[in-house]
Amino acid sequence: MEDRDFIIIAFAVIDTNVVVSSMLGNKRSATKDIFEYIEHGNIIPLYDKRILDEYEEVLSRFFTEDITSDKISDIVNHGYLVTDIEETREYFAEKTDIPFFEVKESSKELDSYLITGNPKHYPENSTRTAAFVIDVMKYLNGFVLKDKEKYLEDIKELINNLDCKKYVKRGRTF
Repeated sequence: MEDRDFIIIAFAVIDTNVVVSSMLGNKRSATKDIFEYIEHGNIIPLYDKRILDEYEEVLSRFFTEDITSDKISDIVNHGYLVTDIEETREYFAEKTDIPFFEVKESSKELDSYLITGNPKHYPENSTRTAAFVIDVMKYLNGFVLKDKEKYLEDIKELINNLDCKKYVKRGRTF
């Protein structure tokens, strides 16, 4: 990540393929950048138990228990558990994609993204590809810099006013 002073904060559901891709190889990539943004608080992950279970199941096929646990802990420690999930009526060829879509759709008030390497698995206009979300953040950053203090106040107010029954931070309510 070239510019560590990003002030944009985006809420996002992170598809498993992005998590796996971020863990492969040593070269810089959009998926690695996403997790750097997460660590710096620019992207706030949203998840539910089904998503954590899928992360565990898929990551444990490729990585050790410690590495799997560390990656999932990064997501949990920087994100919010979404507890009030609306079931979708959309058709999905792969049933494992449903939880990601439902969490994203259930968190519309946060203008959340669904970051995936497989946008064709989801209904149009419901996702952002891994590379695209980085471009969006850079683009929006230019606008936000004009009134950085107001933007940060609005974000703090949004986070402080989250429904503590629907959005749970680090396993506990606010």
